[in-house]
Amino acid sequence: MREESGLSQATFAERIGLSLKSGKGYISHLEKGRIKNPRIGTILLFLRVCGASWVVRLRRTCPTFYIYSEVRGEIKT
Repeated sequence: MREESGLSQATFAERIGLSLKSGKGYISHLEKGRIKNPRIGTILLFLRVCGASWVVRLRRTCPTFYIYSEVRGEIKT
């Protein structure tokens, strides 16, 4: 989603308030799945910086998360 928003890792790190060196590393690890349980606040911040919003739809056993990107429309995750 970051790349589809036209943001480099450096620009993205700057916009979320991380230093260039540590921010790029964190973003890279997150995108590669090396960070297994990011905080919900982190996820929401990332979505906001990318110009996306999210909606939670509750089902019987667990919530289903939908991410809405103005670039691609609704994405079920």
